[in-house]
Amino acid sequence: MKFENINTFAYPVYEFLYTSMGQAIAAYAPNEYFAAISNPLLIGCGLISFCGVVVPYTAMQPFWKYWLYYLDPFNYLVGGLLGTVVWDVQVQCAPEEFTSFDPPAGQTCGGYMADFLTSNAGYVENANATSACRYCPYETGADYAKTFNLNENYYSWRDVSLSCTTTCPLSTWTRLADSDCFYTDWDHGALLHLVLCARHLDDEAEEQKDKERAVRLKTRNHKVQVLAVHTVEGNHAGTTDGRPGKADSRGHQ
Repeated sequence: MKFENINTFAYPVYEFLYTSMGQAIAAYAPNEYFAAISNPLLIGCGLISFCGVVVPYTAMQPFWKYWLYYLDPFNYLVGGLLGTVVWDVQVQCAPEEFTSFDPPAGQTCGGYMADFLTSNAGYVENANATSACRYCPYETGADYAKTFNLNENYYSWRDVSLSCTTTCPLSTWTRLADSDCFYTDWDHGALLHLVLCARHLDDEAEEQKDKERAVRLKTRNHKVQVLAVHTVEGNHAGTTDGRPGKADSRGHQ
């Protein structure tokens, strides 16, 4: 399968991720005002700020780089959507994007930059020139993707898979929150919340069974009442026709 086909899976994952996240915030918020405040704080100040887009991975502070960056689901979302799109693209810098400089006397631009280019990305447009060297920091899209910590092409598949592992538990967590299992007792611990949730779901199932039993009992009682009415009407019709009813027959006997 071509790497480009990853977007077929990445876009649905993206849809499920952000909708589940918004629903989770709404489900746990005590009211709409709290949800409106929590949404930009969590997504804007938290997830977007540390996913490697606003601040590149190489420029991120070590305190955030080695734990929060890897816990951020938007990090893997960006990797899955961006990696295969830009990886094989050939970069041609615009004139205003070049870095211009003059090499030492007697050296060409290519010769002066050779050692630098062995460990850094980019290319020199006029490698044989001896002045006004023009350096572009990216030669391919892969050079740009590596600034997002996407060091290999297969990282996109890896990141989409990790996004799925984030989306599925988040969707389940949202469903539990929507059933009033967690946010009704904020003073209890997480384990007690799970116990309360299980009991709540059991109570719902038992309540549903009670409703079904009540419906069956009501239906049976209705049938008995209808049968009794028909029996009484039949006896009354027999009496008016001059024929002895069941009660008269039993009396004569």
